[in-house]
Amino acid sequence: MKKYRPAGQAMVEYLLVFALVAFLGLQFVRGLGRIWGGTFSALAVAMTKQLSSGVCPQNCFYANYKDGFVDE
Repeated sequence: MKKYRPAGQAMVEYLLVFALVAFLGLQFVRGLGRIWGGTFSALAVAMTKQLSSGVCPQNCFYANYKDGFVDE
């Protein structure tokens, strides 16, 4: 009967655990990327709408921005 070496089995198990952790970490980072991308996209749309519309009735980002011209 042939004896097996448990060191080889342990290495395979460690590689499988490492692969699982790497896969889960990658999915987590991708998810964060989607969240951050959506957040920055929404912010960009809000700023574009507010700054390109001309007159801000209230809550302007820049108080002196009126009708597309900056009051000096």
